[in-house]
Amino acid sequence: MATQKSTDDKSKQDGAAQGELQSQNASVTTDTLVTLLGPYKNYSKGDITRFSAEVAERLIKSKLAVPYQAQLSGNEAASDKDQE
Repeated sequence: MATQKSTDDKSKQDGAAQGELQSQNASVTTDTLVTLLGPYKNYSKGDITRFSAEVAERLIKSKLAVPYQAQLSGNEAASDKDQE
């Protein structure tokens, strides 16, 4: 019976660790990447940074930031045109 209890405890620990990992992943996916349009706290105009979804939404609504959109460099853009 001691072996069964030990196995059950290990399963509970593994489950708890998995739950913690999932909660950490959830917080990562709720962040939003933005480009700042002006100074904000210790950031400067043009900085690209990640904020929580709530802060990013507030900055976007107040026109202090826009959602980040990756831009192709000149070389990548030229090679894309060659492929078309």
